[in-house]
Amino acid sequence: MQTNGRIFDHLLLSAPNNMGGLYACSNGRVRSLDDRPTCGISWSPQSGLLARAIQQRDALSVTTPEDTREYTGDWGDLHDVLLDGEDIYLVSTQHNAVIRWNIREAVEIERRVFAEQEDSWHLNCLGRLRGKLLFSAFGDFPVTRGYKDATPQQGFLRELGEGKASRIWADGLSQPHSILETVDGAVLCNSETGEVWRAGRDDIFRPFVTLDGYTRGLAIRDGILYVGLSASRNASFGQDPLRAQVVAIDLSEGQEIARMSLPFTEVYGIIALPDQTTFLTLLAQVLDGERTRLLRQRNALAEALAMRTNENVRLKISLGLPAC
Repeated sequence: MQTNGRIFDHLLLSAPNNMGGLYACSNGRVRSLDDRPTCGISWSPQSGLLARAIQQRDALSVTTPEDTREYTGDWGDLHDVLLDGEDIYLVSTQHNAVIRWNIREAVEIERRVFAEQEDSWHLNCLGRLRGKLLFSAFGDFPVTRGYKDATPQQGFLRELGEGKASRIWADGLSQPHSILETVDGAVLCNSETGEVWRAGRDDIFRPFVTLDGYTRGLAIRDGILYVGLSASRNASFGQDPLRAQVVAIDLSEGQEIARMSLPFTEVYGIIALPDQTTFLTLLAQVLDGERTRLLRQRNALAEALAMRTNENVRLKISLGLPAC
């Protein structure tokens, strides 16, 4: 089933790695907003803030109604972001850590580290359920990237708590990623098996749907579950190796409604905006913020060039050479 219908309008998608960036779906088309590879994205309808985990320089990008600011910190291989009032939770995959970072002060205020060996758990995505903050991870491995070729049924969804004593909400997973709360529970990407798992009011996660790709990226709107399928990791599924997709699922029935091919290879995050006005307002903020950021960057480069030019002139004068 293939369609580019209006069901996919007003979606914002993040794409990491090759062909990565921020993309917007409107009128059956997918348009690139920039070419900056991005992992997690988080939007707050209350504040209008948009946070992005940008792979280049491991930068945290925060777009407000005024502008876009970027920050770097003591984190590495930044995977996900989750807005929480004036704070943002960040996943530092390199450090097996979840960091709480304050937007107003631009400072880290709390850090939970779950393993000392770098990137041994491969923490990746954040979400909420019953007021608790949860994270997904590939598994409790003792060495750096010990999960390579060893992830089947080793992954888990865990509550943010102190060390290994924190509550496990689901285990036996294979490369789990996105977690999203629903009206009665939550949905979770069990990526390696191409599945989406679902929990109801009993908080027990069970397989819900199986798709022909690497599931990562979730959003819900009007009873429709949007699931991202990344093409680069799903050769065994027989999908087009050059295209990612977004699939619309009837949340009540678990049946596929439609799917759309995407002009990039991997999906990480999806935001389903509620209406056209909100969608266009956010896009305007993003584009204006990028313009401001690029102008700021251009001015900094111009100042650096002017300083270097002045240094060269002074050097020539000191050597008795013509300044021009």
